Amino acid sequence: MSMEPISLEDNYTDVVGKAQRGLGLSDTELARRGGVPASALGHFKGGGFDLDTARKLAGPLNLGAESLIELAQKSCIRRR
Repeated sequence: MSMEPISLEDNYTDVVGKAQRGLGLSDTELARRGGVPASALGHFKGGGFDLDTARKLAGPLNLGAESLIELAQKSCIRRR
């Protein structure tokens, strides 16, 4: 029986969640600091990548926007 390999790398949702927990930010506070609606944050954290949302959330999470975007693009390619 052949099993598909499991990636040990974090995807962007893992990185966002870890950064958010590490900073002790609630979803409400993160959305406020990033200037995004709570619904957009929920969609983003649920795997619905959006370039604008990534850029807005990177700062409050102390993450590099371009690194987060690159990670998300790699995650999307691996899923296909």
